[in-house]
Amino acid sequence: MKKHLLCEDLTGLPLKTNQVLRLCLIMLILQTALFKSNTAFSQQSPNKTITGVVTDSEGFPLIGVAVLAKGTTNGTVTKLDGDYSINVPATTEVLQFSYIGYQAQEITIGSQSIIDVTLTDAVVGLNEVVITALGISREKESLGYSVGTVDGEELNKTPQASVLSSMQGKIAGVQISQTYGVKGSSMNMVIRGASSLNSDNQPLFVIDGVPVYNTTDNLFNQADLGNAISDINPEDIESMSVLKGPSAAALYGSRAANGVVLITTKSGTGEKKGLGVDFNSSFIVDNPYEYLPVQTEFASGQEGAFVFENDAYEFWGPKLDNGFIAQQRNQDSPSELVSHENNINRQKDFYQNGWTQVNNVGVSGNYDKANFRVSLGNYLNKGIMPNVDLKKNNISINGTMNLTDNLEVTVMTSLNESSSGNRPNTNDGFLTPTRAILTVGPQVDMSLYSNPETWWMPNQEGIVQTRWKERWNNPYLMQELATTSFDRVQAMTKVQVGWEFAKDLRFTGRYLRSQLNQRAVNQRPWDTNSAPKGNYDIQNSSFREQNWEGLFSYNKTFGDFDLQANAGGNLRYNYQENIHNSTTNLVIPGLYTISNGGPGSVIYNNFLSKKKVNSLFGQTSIGYKNMVYLDLTARNDWSSTLPKENRSYFYPSASLSVLVNEMFDMPAWVSLAKVRAGYAQVGNDVDPYQLQRYYNFGADWGDTKRASIAKVAKNSQLKPEIATSKEVGIDLSLFNNRLTLDATYYTMDNKNQVLGISTPITSGANSKLINAGLVRSNGWDITLGTSVIRQKDLSFDLGLNFTRNRTTIVELADGVEYFGYSQGYAYFYTYPGDQVGDIYQAPYFKVEDPNSEYYGHAIIYSNGKPERDRNPENLEKIGNYNPDFILGINPNVQYKNFSFSAVIDWRSGGQFYSETLRQGKNDGRFPEYINGSVDYDPNVDIVQQIKDNPEKFSHEWVGGRDSEYGGFVWQDEEQREARSYINADGEKVYVNDASFDVGVREDGQGGYIENFGGPGTIWLSPYNAQKGADRYLASANLYSATYVKLREVSITYRFPKAIVNKFNLQNMSLSLLGQNLFMWTKHNVFIDPETAYTAVGNRNEPGYEFYNVIPRTRSFGMKLNVGF
Repeated sequence: MKKHLLCEDLTGLPLKTNQVLRLCLIMLILQTALFKSNTAFSQQSPNKTITGVVTDSEGFPLIGVAVLAKGTTNGTVTKLDGDYSINVPATTEVLQFSYIGYQAQEITIGSQSIIDVTLTDAVVGLNEVVITALGISREKESLGYSVGTVDGEELNKTPQASVLSSMQGKIAGVQISQTYGVKGSSMNMVIRGASSLNSDNQPLFVIDGVPVYNTTDNLFNQADLGNAISDINPEDIESMSVLKGPSAAALYGSRAANGVVLITTKSGTGEKKGLGVDFNSSFIVDNPYEYLPVQTEFASGQEGAFVFENDAYEFWGPKLDNGFIAQQRNQDSPSELVSHENNINRQKDFYQNGWTQVNNVGVSGNYDKANFRVSLGNYLNKGIMPNVDLKKNNISINGTMNLTDNLEVTVMTSLNESSSGNRPNTNDGFLTPTRAILTVGPQVDMSLYSNPETWWMPNQEGIVQTRWKERWNNPYLMQELATTSFDRVQAMTKVQVGWEFAKDLRFTGRYLRSQLNQRAVNQRPWDTNSAPKGNYDIQNSSFREQNWEGLFSYNKTFGDFDLQANAGGNLRYNYQENIHNSTTNLVIPGLYTISNGGPGSVIYNNFLSKKKVNSLFGQTSIGYKNMVYLDLTARNDWSSTLPKENRSYFYPSASLSVLVNEMFDMPAWVSLAKVRAGYAQVGNDVDPYQLQRYYNFGADWGDTKRASIAKVAKNSQLKPEIATSKEVGIDLSLFNNRLTLDATYYTMDNKNQVLGISTPITSGANSKLINAGLVRSNGWDITLGTSVIRQKDLSFDLGLNFTRNRTTIVELADGVEYFGYSQGYAYFYTYPGDQVGDIYQAPYFKVEDPNSEYYGHAIIYSNGKPERDRNPENLEKIGNYNPDFILGINPNVQYKNFSFSAVIDWRSGGQFYSETLRQGKNDGRFPEYINGSVDYDPNVDIVQQIKDNPEKFSHEWVGGRDSEYGGFVWQDEEQREARSYINADGEKVYVNDASFDVGVREDGQGGYIENFGGPGTIWLSPYNAQKGADRYLASANLYSATYVKLREVSITYRFPKAIVNKFNLQNMSLSLLGQNLFMWTKHNVFIDPETAYTAVGNRNEPGYEFYNVIPRTRSFGMKLNVGF
């Protein structure tokens, strides 16, 4: 019955997907048949499965105990009830059991098939087993470098849209940010700071040995389609290891310069013998609860409260509900400008409660000669924006079969499908729904635009939008009809053969393949702002990587020495293709096909790239008396993207680990004292086709083809980037492991950066690629663990992880003054010797004489406003977007069958520039800009107030929209009359909105004329006064990036065995979940600093925010776990 339902569920998938899944099911059936015959195999082979239960000294089961077959890389961990199961080769004589806080044990197997173990409080070190490069299992105490680990249970306490979201705040040295505020948006992950100037600095992701394509630049027509790594099913993950530095990642080659994330998926090992099923289901509601405040008192207009300007982008117009009569669009006659409840609540009405439902089922088998796991996952999300969704389907098969006592085969295959009918536009243009809903005039009745029946002008359906002003798109209409959909299928396959062809010698051969196919479609109707005849874009892209890898391993103990050696090679092939067709002229409105594109409007683009890398590598680990460990690695790559003479590059690594507590007698309260050091180099090549220039084809000109050569001169002598890393660290475990510390200080130099330098256009190019520059990163990773309470029924553990990184440009190429970009009125420039992330502005001219009474005041010009100093040499540094530190706080409390856990993320320091707030101030959109940027006492002479408190008023504007809100009476009678109106009662109303920018004017004789609101002041409208003070000054729109977030909360109840057994279950638990329940920011504005990202080239850069103003959203839900 279950098989029938399973196949029935697959019939709705695409044809190719269906064929793959059916093939997987056939493999499963064949494999199951082999498993059932396992008894016969067992009689022919000495291989056997060892099972048992691990408890503490009081008889309580221990979860997550590492169980390792000594002398091999074969290991597992105990489950919820402390039980384990492990397949061991016939030659294995000893099992090792290790767990943080307890003494490790070695048990001789002999003839036993069931081995129960009781662990006592530790008197030795942290004998954790972790997964390192090439999937090799190592005891953590033997490593000379830092590795961060998170197990699958920690990752899945609260279901997230991305596995990267589940990692936030849990690993030191890692910074993970969401680049946009809705579920499914791209996640940016940087390990130990950004060290490369021309890449996105994303780490390499490796799943069960298969490298996976991932990028943060997955935008299509201004919509974010999310990272490919987010498509994998978190419930399939057994553990994650983060290799932070080149010392840890050197064996992975050129892509490891930014670190490596190793993901090990569940495979049935460690489960109880026989067949088992685990099922979990969760439902989470996403509730928008806080919105960007906007003013709803003053109507559209720029000139002031005396005149209504319907099509103005600004809101400095007449006061609402004040008797002002005006003609508005879509109205037959003039009427009073009034407020509307549906306008005041327009954000609340537009956004909605979203929800997420996640279901997973896994079937695992653990037998004498084989183990396997098959899982199905389904993720459904309805977004908080109208017509936004995200769907995921996952299927995976992972298993190993021992064909003989020294030959095993492992097969892993997974299929991850992610799709959406519409993803929100994240650009800062008029198509962005957040911008559209925020820029509605306060006088507009929203009922016309929220009702689908009135989206179009009468008798012009599908042709002319109903608009309240010209430069605006109805966000309701856009969300329904201007959609960006995608369907992405990611397939991963590993076929691995392990052959122990001699005692202590093993050969592992692997075929690894990952493929990603994505289809994205964007459509926009007629009369879309920026697309008057609509548009249709379709893009099919694919990425494929295959690796052939062979590895020889040797493990041997010689008296006091342990030796582990590995040597191998890898053949890697990458293939990428992109076909993109588009039209911006739909002949028939609403018909979205390329063939409906008008003559001359269809553009055809295609791109193809190939890359090949051949590699040889080796690794040796030598241990002496379990107290000193030396690791040496070497790798050489040959890359097809580099010139022949520079194609080969070699990089080594060395690391040393010394267990001081094993070398010397130390107090009983010292369980572990380890010092370590590492040195490594990693190379990094370039993308394909950077050596020679090529032609780009544009749209046809009639029947003539058009092509142009790129203006960037390529370089046939390019060399690989080389990252050289050094790190030192200390690991401590004290007071029977009640207190643990893992601290690392590192430095990394990245040289031979590929940079573009300007060249005279007469050379045929305006820039050229060269190798130049040296970027240096240094910082600290610190993990602190405390067991505050450890009693029979109650425990309280607190984990802290600390991250601090600083990246400096040591040198650039001759003629290159800085590296960076500008956005808005901020300059994100880094000069040699300075830190990456510095933010500059063009300052206002001001009084520079420190002896002047007006020292520091802005120079006011004849237009009544200050002016910027545009000389690039005089740019003024105003901040840096990097944090001083990041601290993750992870409390865990367990009381009997209840457990509580949380993740708190604290980012301290750094700044970001908000273009949203700059534009909003300029447009008079915010409540605090109803009056001037600084308050004053209307009962005290304003001139004297400014002189008494120059720091308060300097570079500010004083005044308001009328006298009620701080405006002054116009001294010029003609101006006063001009800035008045007749209200509905026939009365003349004087606006009295005279305002001014604080500063002084030069009198031409070396002195100054005060612009303080007294005689000689140049009076301005509120709009112009604000514009002079804030619009062009980046520091006026620079905010602290400090925040504290309560990212996750989980309260879990594990049902007692008595209840579970009644239902013939293995385990059952129910959890109450919370996500993003609380956020505190140091700045006093709405923006979430985490989402301050902007696209620059092929990467997302932090520190700049523009319309990333999704409502703050918190989530509540439940999760049920059942095992049987």
